[in-house]
Amino acid sequence: MSTYDPQVILEKMLGNIPDSYAKTVGFPIYDLTAAFAIEAADLYQRADEIEAKLDIENLSGDELTRRVYQLTGIKRRPAVFAVGEVTVTGKGLVPLGSLFSTPDNIQYKTTQEANVVDSEKIPIQAVIAGESGNVGAGSITKIPVTIAGITAVTNEAPTRNGYRQESDEELKKRFYDELQKPIVSGNKAHYELWAKEVAGVGEAKCFALAFGENTVEVCIIGNDGQPASTELIQAVQKYIDPDSNG
Repeated sequence: MSTYDPQVILEKMLGNIPDSYAKTVGFPIYDLTAAFAIEAADLYQRADEIEAKLDIENLSGDELTRRVYQLTGIKRRPAVFAVGEVTVTGKGLVPLGSLFSTPDNIQYKTTQEANVVDSEKIPIQAVIAGESGNVGAGSITKIPVTIAGITAVTNEAPTRNGYRQESDEELKKRFYDELQKPIVSGNKAHYELWAKEVAGVGEAKCFALAFGENTVEVCIIGNDGQPASTELIQAVQKYIDPDSNG
């Protein structure tokens, strides 16, 4: 039986009570001790669970997110919304936030208003963040909510830049990197840390003196393991060196 089985706890407790007392079923000592043993088993179990949560390896989801942030200030990188363009055909006003979708209901909203006369390219963003928003050319063909005068829609190029939320394992790795790699102002580890703080980045590698004195090059890939999109590269550039002045 488990150490936390009430019967095991009861037997241990009764063993610590002198035999000069009546300890069989029906006597007060047995009945009171048996009732406490049930609660004690639950308390022991809860104490083990609390102790386990002191180890980052035993945490996941929101508990991991909170613990890592409390200890290091590192935030879990959120999912990134896919973006792209649709070609809208017809004659009419397409309001900001108008919906278009794929046949399997992956939805996108327009990010600017457009007055369509014949056909017009309109920028869009996926309604739900993540990789699901990355679809191939010709996939967006549905208009879920009728727009007066608009007869057709398609995307001539694939949508892009949709990245999933940072996984538990990736967050743990950044947590350990923070503790184990020496971070000082402007060293290689610092640039890699900055790059990996941007949502959508999978890995980053810094090369010192890449273009001469006082320069570095930071290479990144997306968290899908693929080459970083133009938007992701621009996001990292803006985060680390927004004016491109070094």
